[in-house]
Parts: sequence; structure tokens; C-alpha cells
Amino acid sequence: MDWRRLSPSLCLLVGLTACPSSETDEGSTTFSDVGNTDADTTTGDDEVGTETESGETGETTETGTEETTTEESTETSVGECGDGQVDGNEECDNGAENAEDAECTPECTLATCGDGYVYTADEECDDAGESATCDADCTAVMCGDGVVNAAAGEACDDEVESATCNADCSASTCGDGILNVTAGEECDDANDDNTDDCVMGCLGATCGDGYLWEGNEVCDDGNTDETDGCLSICVAALPSCQAWLDAVPDSTSGPYTIDPDGDGGVDPFEVFCDMETDGGGWTLILNRVVDSDNTGQPDLDATLGTPDALRQTNWQFDIGLFWTDATEVAFADKENASCEDCTIGDYDAAIKVPRPNAAAWSKSCVGTSASVTGTKLVGTPGNTNTFQCAASLGWGNCSGNVCHYGTHNTNTASNGAWSQNQWNEMHFPSTYSSYASYGNYANPPSAWCRSCGGGLPEVLNSSATCCGNTNNNARSRWTIWVR
Repeated sequence: MDWRRLSPSLCLLVGLTACPSSETDEGSTTFSDVGNTDADTTTGDDEVGTETESGETGETTETGTEETTTEESTETSVGECGDGQVDGNEECDNGAENAEDAECTPECTLATCGDGYVYTADEECDDAGESATCDADCTAVMCGDGVVNAAAGEACDDEVESATCNADCSASTCGDGILNVTAGEECDDANDDNTDDCVMGCLGATCGDGYLWEGNEVCDDGNTDETDGCLSICVAALPSCQAWLDAVPDSTSGPYTIDPDGDGGVDPFEVFCDMETDGGGWTLILNRVVDSDNTGQPDLDATLGTPDALRQTNWQFDIGLFWTDATEVAFADKENASCEDCTIGDYDAAIKVPRPNAAAWSKSCVGTSASVTGTKLVGTPGNTNTFQCAASLGWGNCSGNVCHYGTHNTNTASNGAWSQNQWNEMHFPSTYSSYASYGNYANPPSAWCRSCGGGLPEVLNSSATCCGNTNNNARSRWTIWVR
């Protein structure tokens, strides 16, 4: 019997194990066996069976599919640092190349400044923070690198010296013993001694700073007033204008304080110094306006009157204060005008002579004058022969005293021996000369014949001709200088 021809229901009735499940193509029947041998068809979740029989070959093929339900388990697998695989929380893993000085550290972290490892390709040091030898940026500590490292003792680091930072990276303060020129320091001796060469404010000691520099200054009153007890060159008053010029070679003409007789005598006083004419160093000790009165020039051994810049008044210093140190005397004459702060070179005529070789000045002249060497400084030049009487700085015997101050062109002792205004004849009458009251000074032109101007032409003043014209006053300004 061809079992394939049976209906599915009949097949089941006779208990066949392989029944047609359905009719398909002609000459073909498919059987299904599901379950176990006790039932024709069993369907379950655990087992599914399929049997195919081929009538022509007699071969049977069974295919079995078994599904197993399992529990899913999820685990994160963490690799080992140094295995060459970047796993889990690792930032890097170069395997055997992980190292303290490499890009990837032994902990599989990327090398960074501050991790305590010195990554040699990018770091000079790494002390896991600022240290005495390593900056916070992992560079070696060096003053001048611009990085302030307090652990290394740096208070600052401006790369170069600045107004607030020394070159050694300490804060700049005057008195720290470190010279900081940028901060305006001229010196820094780390002390508060203002008598050495570095004074308050880190400034070099100088004359005029108000501090006495021991061994270098006699005084220092911090001013340029030459009329007080301490001069602007930080010495006590010098004895003369020449001494001033010797001390300060570039001194200019003007008022200076001097102390001719030194400590214990006359107090220092102000004089006018000519620092130009004939080498300079001249001290003005007398000014006389010959038509100012009828009394003539008083003796020179007294201080009289008050010096004035215009030189329109009569005044003098005691010549005895200057006698010892002086070596030369000059007479200068200005006609018809005042002469404010004039030097000898500003006058119309001037002549110098040696100071008489005597221990002291004298007003006496009891005989004829002696020849001395004269040098014309200003005005008509001439020879070198001129005459003076002893130590009087003048000539002429007027009852034993000098008649005229200045020089004469002859050796006469006569008060009236006026000559013809030669180059070497420059003089004005003393109080002992009758020419001091020649005419009335208050009634011009009666006051004439009161001076002789050293060869000056009459165009300056007719009185310069030595009593040559009774129609004009003698208006000369006479001065005496010593050096």
C-alpha cells in the first residue's frame, strides 16, 4: 500500500508513525514528527523535530534544532597597566615603554607638570609643585627666568633688574646692600651712616647734600650761600679770592665769602672777586668816588662804609686783613659812571704793581718814592717804570703821610707835582692832600683836579688830564684790588 495516499486522519487512526501532514505537489507527501515516540504530534518549547521521507530513495533526513535559554551577564573587563592596551580609566598604555621619564607614566597617565615624574622631553624637573630647585612650571630654578619661586627664596623675578626687584631676585630697598641703579640708587652700603661716602637715600656723598663727609668736607650746610660760615665747596671761608680760585678753578666773577685772618679774628665777610682779569683771583678792597665829598680818601687800615654792587658809594676793608697773603696790588679807574659788579677789565684804566716788601701797610711817606715795576692791565700801554713810597701804596709827603694813593711817573715827594697824565700815573688824593678839597664837589664844575687817569684821553673826562681843565668835575670811580 502506498501510505502516502492515505488521508491524514486515517493515517492517525491506524497508528502509523509517519503520516502525511498535507498534500502538496503531486507525488510528494511531508510528515512531521513533533514531540516524543508516545504521541504523533507534540509541540513544546524545548524540542522541535522534523522528519522528511523520500519515497523514491527510502532515505530519511532529520533536522533537530534545540534552543537553550541562558541568562545574559555583562561585565567590564579592566586590563592591566603596562599591557599595551588602553583600558578602563587609563589615559595611555605604551607597555614596556611606560616610564617615569616618558610620555606615559608607570601609572598609565599622560605625563604632566606636577605629577612628580620628570618627562625629559618637556620638563627640566618635577617636584610635584614648587620647590627650592624646581619652579612650578617644571623648569629649573634660576633667578632671571621671570618665574617667582618663593621656595627658592625669590621675592621677585623681573628677568632683569627693575625699580622694585634686584638682579638677585630680592625686593629692592635702599639699605639692602645691593646696588640697584634702575631704582635710582647711586650706592648702597647697607648702613645708615651719613658721614661716609653713601648717605641717606642711597645717594653718593656730595658737597651740598647737608651731610658732613668725614675726611673730605670741612663743613656741609646744604646750601650755596657764600655768606655764611660754610661755603658751597664745603670748606670754611677761604682767606681770599685767589684761594677760592685755587680751590675751584672754574670759579666765575662775583660775590664770595672770605675770612682773611682765619679763625678767631674778624668774622667771614662777603667781597667781590674778579676771577677773569690777568688770570683772576683779585679781591676788591676799596671803592672811592672822588667828587663825593671834600675829605679825600681815609687811611686804608680801617673798614669803612658798606660795599654796593653799583659802586656809587665810598667804602673800604681794612687792608691789614689782606696784607700778609697778598703779592700784588691793582688800581682801576672808571670815568663818569657807576660800574655795577665790574671786573678790573671793565674799567677804563688799570695798572698793577707788586705789593711793597714790608711786614705791614703804612700811611707814612717821608721821602721820595722808589721805582717799582708796573704793568698796565687796561688802557694806554706804556713802559714798566713807576714810583711808590715805601709801604704806603702811594706817593707824596704830606706832613709825613702819603698824599696820593696809586702810582706816579716820577720819584717826587711833592703833593703838587701833578704831571701830564702819563700811562703810569694813576692816583687820587688822600685825606692829607690839599687836592682832596680842590673846589666844591656840590657846585660843579668847581670840584676838579682830583684824580689822574693813567693816560686816558680827555674825551672820557677832562679831569683825566690831571688838573688840565678847570671847567669839569673829576667824576672818577677809583678802586684798589689785591691778590
